[in-house]
Amino acid sequence: MKTKGMQPMPRRDHTALLIKNGSSLLIYGGKCDQANQLNRKDLTTLNDLVLLDLNSLEWTCIRTQGFHPSPRWNAAVCYDSINERLFVFGGMNQTEGFCSNEVFCLELKQAVI
Repeated sequence: MKTKGMQPMPRRDHTALLIKNGSSLLIYGGKCDQANQLNRKDLTTLNDLVLLDLNSLEWTCIRTQGFHPSPRWNAAVCYDSINERLFVFGGMNQTEGFCSNEVFCLELKQAVI
């Protein structure tokens, strides 16, 4: 697929799910194997949130405010379509080096998309 906009970093062990009645693909976190090659160790573990509109094929970075999860991979994520909320549970955290049991809720209505 040929997409528009700034593509997200290459990654693995991320979470991806369809939202907005299947019209958008949401991608959260993961690990970037190319971070060392780019001399960007701060991007080894990611906590970004990106959206691909499947109608226009355009990427958008979602900016969040307030308290948010530390960078992580292998987190479980689910979407509440009625209230437009995203829940993040667990995952591996590079800083602490162990599985997390934290739960976060992001209200997408308030996020800048």
